Amino acid sequence: MRAFTGLAVVAALYLVLALVSGGGLGAGDVKLGGLLGLALGWSGWSTVISATFLAWFTAALAWMILRVARRRPRNSLLPMGPFLLLGALLTTTTLTPT
Repeated sequence: MRAFTGLAVVAALYLVLALVSGGGLGAGDVKLGGLLGLALGWSGWSTVISATFLAWFTAALAWMILRVARRRPRNSLLPMGPFLLLGALLTTTTLTPT
């Protein structure tokens, strides 16, 4: 049940962000976020929250580095899919007990 709740919560959060951002977050990101919420929700809420935070933190860090290096214009968009996957990967490899 927690996995399906994670799916619903993350997908709803990303859908709201996609609608508010005006194209900054695409439908593919919303779908991927929902699927990751399903998979990570199976492990627990701390995994869902950690993966989401890490994804957005690494995306913001990458965007700032690209801006400082003048590789991206000010209003350019950064694809979130790779960062969502990176956050999930980092969370599951560091929080999973051995």
